[in-house]
Amino acid sequence: MKIIPIELWIEIEKILPRKKSKIGRPEFCPKTTMSGIFFILKTETQWHWLLEEYAKPSTVHGKFMKWCRMGVFEKILTLARNFYRHKNSHNV
Repeated sequence: MKIIPIELWIEIEKILPRKKSKIGRPEFCPKTTMSGIFFILKTETQWHWLLEEYAKPSTVHGKFMKWCRMGVFEKILTLARNFYRHKNSHNV
């Protein structure tokens, strides 16, 4: 993902919920899903116009809604804030 530094992505990946069951469809790549969510948020386009490279719009939208309900984005913002504070404090 070009937007998120790899060091930060490694921390974000740890807090993303994972499918616990082997039943049903395999879980889609969380990095691609997150990229699709950021694409929608950045472009302000409708979910059904999501590019195919990010997966089906229903898949990405479903993850977005689930992660919103679970407070995942609040945790990501906290991680990002701490990451950049730490990074910037060492660059002074």
